[in-house]
Amino acid sequence: MKEELIKYLNSIKSSTVTKSTSGGTAGSIIKMELNNENSLFILYIECAWRIENKNRVVATSADDIQAVTGLIAKSTRMLEGQGVDSITITPFYDLFINFTNGFCLNIFCILSYTYEFDTNWQLWIPNQNLSFEITNHFQVKKGKYY
Repeated sequence: MKEELIKYLNSIKSSTVTKSTSGGTAGSIIKMELNNENSLFILYIECAWRIENKNRVVATSADDIQAVTGLIAKSTRMLEGQGVDSITITPFYDLFINFTNGFCLNIFCILSYTYEFDTNWQLWIPNQNLSFEITNHFQVKKGKYY
């Protein structure tokens, strides 16, 4: 299943972020919609993350979650309209997404065996009714989007 997940992650390259939300009642969870000419991809990030721009930390998942005006809400919106330049996945499913404007979203799978939460991040592909979940056991779980 990891190979299939990587195939879909590679499909995200050259996609554009059409919506990126976080903060408020969502806390530090990021929901990011990415579109290319063929597909909609949705990343749902529940684990730790950091947004960087040109060797500067812009925001992290531990920052101010206030809706609309908090650092998390403002920083995740900065990714809207940006194209995806590259995606790297590590053996433990951390993701590093580089955008064409110099921004980078680093996603760290810190939810492990002892956490009551069981999901680090998910990739949803609605038009194919697919869902990939990275569990707290560092495994890929494939399922249906709806």
